Amino acid sequence: MSRFQYLITLTTLVFSLGNFSMPLNAQFELDTVLLTNPSFEDEPRNSVPPWGWIDCGFRGETPPDVHPIYPPSEGWRVTMAAQDGKTYMGMVVRDNDTWERVSQPINGTLQKGKCYEFSIWLARSPSYVSLSHMTGQPTNYTTPTVLRIWGGESLCDRSSLLAESAAVRNHSWEEYHFQFNPSSDYEFIMLEVYYETPVLFPYNGNLLLDNSSPIIRIPCNETEMLEMEKLLTETTAEEDVLAVNPPQTQSTSVAANEPEVKSDQSKDKQNINPIERTGPPVRSLGGIHRSKLKEGQVIQINRLYFDADTFHIRSESYENLDQIAYFLIDNPEVSVEIGGHTNDLPSEDYCYRLSKSRARAVTKYLISKGVDPDRLTYKGYGKSQPIATNRTAAGRSMNQRVEIKILRTGE
Repeated sequence: MSRFQYLITLTTLVFSLGNFSMPLNAQFELDTVLLTNPSFEDEPRNSVPPWGWIDCGFRGETPPDVHPIYPPSEGWRVTMAAQDGKTYMGMVVRDNDTWERVSQPINGTLQKGKCYEFSIWLARSPSYVSLSHMTGQPTNYTTPTVLRIWGGESLCDRSSLLAESAAVRNHSWEEYHFQFNPSSDYEFIMLEVYYETPVLFPYNGNLLLDNSSPIIRIPCNETEMLEMEKLLTETTAEEDVLAVNPPQTQSTSVAANEPEVKSDQSKDKQNINPIERTGPPVRSLGGIHRSKLKEGQVIQINRLYFDADTFHIRSESYENLDQIAYFLIDNPEVSVEIGGHTNDLPSEDYCYRLSKSRARAVTKYLISKGVDPDRLTYKGYGKSQPIATNRTAAGRSMNQRVEIKILRTGE
């Protein structure tokens, strides 16, 4: 059996659509390449790249920085809050024709002739103060720069320029999307800040980077997309989907407005393994304070993944799911619905069953951690409620998601 894996992390609580078994003669395999420390988390400091990333800069020049550094007077005076997590990476180009770059081995291979997509949040700080390498005087490194993404065969190798951004002029975080087609197989990646071209003379500029996504293989053309749809509808994945949500006596072809489905309390309560609570009560859900929650509110949360060919939640997801469980345990008056959604590639019936099964998997996890089943419902919406276009890979990725809907706040 061959496998393909579809893993998404944007600004939503997401699931892969394609974690299914496929026949040996399947010609389309969808892979996910994971980065180490994709959100550039580390201790804030000057001239030390975040863990997991290796400096590939010029000899005699300092490496990138981890921001924000407080108090700002002790650093570059970069004060922007992180887009994800607590820290992010800052990189500069200099007026002496040097610039910064970092590299790492990737968890997988970028394959020749395959197509991939990748996203990362970028910004330009209005303040990035240091000495000019040419004049020796304090200067503000604020001229716009671009991000270059390289594939390589070793650390710091720039064998192939995979993608380049437009000049980053925004002073607030924006998500930049890239698609590329490697000319060879690569197992290393490099992120490099560079001058906006054409340019007559090198200048001082900065780039802030945060919350990069996995690198996800996508169809290269319409033929591959149609093949993917065919495989999804003809494969034996139905058995895997229903492993999480056992078949019922009635047909599984249910309209999108099907009533809420309560969790199977008699079975789910058997596996409760309450979290050992430490620290103060959790008073926010998905970054929203308890006092701001309203009935009907929908919350999207990052970083929820499944193993390929199963619907077992990956260990990388536990921290976020545990925080949801903490909140629900600490705020027993709040009830929620877990709703699953897909893009529109497979059939309506298939999307419904898939979204419902994944919503139930999250519900069962929360119950296993001690959340009262009476406060949880789950529902599969299939492809009935897109939040982005299904005409692009990025849009379809956003539509594949699981959401938390506030049903009752107790007020």
